[in-house]
Amino acid sequence: MPPIDFKKVVIVILVVILLARMPDVLRWIALFRLWLSRERFYRLRKAGVFPPPVYDIANKRPFYTRDLQLKCILIRESGIGFNGQPTLFYKPLKGCKSRDRFNPQIDRYVQILRGMGFKANSKTVRMVIKVMYSKGLDGRADGIVIRDLARYISQGTIPDVQSP
Repeated sequence: MPPIDFKKVVIVILVVILLARMPDVLRWIALFRLWLSRERFYRLRKAGVFPPPVYDIANKRPFYTRDLQLKCILIRESGIGFNGQPTLFYKPLKGCKSRDRFNPQIDRYVQILRGMGFKANSKTVRMVIKVMYSKGLDGRADGIVIRDLARYISQGTIPDVQSP
């Protein structure tokens, strides 16, 4: 049995105390968020990872009791769902720039290379373009760039790059 992290236990207890005053599902997700979007939370709840809420008889609104809130927090911490299945939860990346994650031109090159049968990913394509075309792709035809990328992926060497 792994050692108990008392810091996490104290945090869970404090969160449970705070959540006791806010039983509404949306406010609960907004406060603690479980590091999930509302859509992801509802998908996981539908899949049985999180327990279903209880419903108020008077207005039929769903809410989570303190015990259910604690179970959701513990499910998020442990990675073992309410249905007993292991579930992966990812924490959001900090300091990641959106332009590094998605570039439509790089994505288009990756899709073309994959269509040609090469095993390409955006990280490799970005790195090769940075090395081969240090001044940028301005003025380069897409066909020439694809050719150079295909040569690198197939041969593992950077081809001689001619000016535009």
